[in-house]
Amino acid sequence: MSGRRVLAALLMLLLIAALSGCIESWFQRQAHPTLYLGKPVVVGTQGEVSILVEDMPDGGLSGIQVDLGGMTYNQEKISNIQVVGDNSFIVLDRSFADGKGSFMLIDISGGVENGKILTFRFTITGNVKTGDIVLFANRIALVSNDLTPIIDYRIPAYYAQ
Repeated sequence: MSGRRVLAALLMLLLIAALSGCIESWFQRQAHPTLYLGKPVVVGTQGEVSILVEDMPDGGLSGIQVDLGGMTYNQEKISNIQVVGDNSFIVLDRSFADGKGSFMLIDISGGVENGKILTFRFTITGNVKTGDIVLFANRIALVSNDLTPIIDYRIPAYYAQ
């Protein structure tokens, strides 16, 4: 009888160990390259919105190019847009006119896997809200630190957490 109890106890321990491994994998977050458009911050007549990245592969994001129309903005509320690089990103080019924007930045230090890459600073003439600045993935090119395109990335809805 004691042999059966020992065997049952061993089987129970094996089952618990196996299940704990499975349960742990169920709760692990799946990494997926993501480009976020941050919440607008407004003080007086000045506003800013940041672009952040998360889970960028192959050494992190090293470059971003947004073609004209890859960013749109409400020109009745937003004007005088400036682009400021963050986390070693430098601005190579930018153009904003008629509610459409384009810009290009590169990271000179070796890639950002998670964090802020740029900040838009602008003058506001109205209540800036959700949807006044929009990014379009089909007009954005991302490149990793090993100079490979990052194709499978997402841009979640505004204010996505």
